[in-house]
Amino acid sequence: MFDAISSVFSFLTIIPSKNQRLEYIAQNIHLFPIVGIIIGIIISIINFVFLLFLHPLLSSLFIVLLLMVITGLHHMDGLIDFSDGVMTKGNKTKKIQSMKDTAIGSAGTLTSIFYIISLILIISMLHEFVALKAIILSEMMAKFSMVLQARINSSTPSSISFLFIKHIKHNDKMMIFATLILMTVSITFAGVLGLLVATIVSVAVLMIGFISRINFGGVSGDVFGATNELTRLISLFVFVVA
Repeated sequence: MFDAISSVFSFLTIIPSKNQRLEYIAQNIHLFPIVGIIIGIIISIINFVFLLFLHPLLSSLFIVLLLMVITGLHHMDGLIDFSDGVMTKGNKTKKIQSMKDTAIGSAGTLTSIFYIISLILIISMLHEFVALKAIILSEMMAKFSMVLQARINSSTPSSISFLFIKHIKHNDKMMIFATLILMTVSITFAGVLGLLVATIVSVAVLMIGFISRINFGGVSGDVFGATNELTRLISLFVFVVA
């Protein structure tokens, strides 16, 4: 179990591990929420310490930068590519090509700017102890959202998402395990609010998947990344307004 978690942790962050085979990581996609909890604990503790000495807005700025460094901008890149693909005019093939293009388009640029500013502002609005559980839960939700996305959708042509979808698509035990982790931690940390966040995140995953099927014919690695980033933001936003 430890080897599997460390491999998934390495895949979702910049921290290296002994086993980084994509097939092995895909076989353990159900562990994504656990890794999300670990990342959330690390970030939330650092944020709590920062708030003892820094203005909330400045602390939030450093936390967002740290989060991006730890995750290696992998999922942020997915959000940028997803935005460019959706906003590209033309058929599915042209949209997928735009999503794979290494150049950043105007849609991706504007989306990334809006996302980063929103994330900084929202985290800065969370009080110390609320921020602790909100950050942990939002990271767990973000990682679970990718599992759910893989479960309910098909892969776009020639995408690494195929491996993850293959292993979770018809594996009820893996999906139940990931869902139980999500529900148990959500209720333990935030009670009814935790259930509300989980419900809203699930709806968001359905919407992102629907948009992806219309534009790309399925989901790709970039769609997974976009799902991770957007559901993190949505989760934190719910904690602010609730």
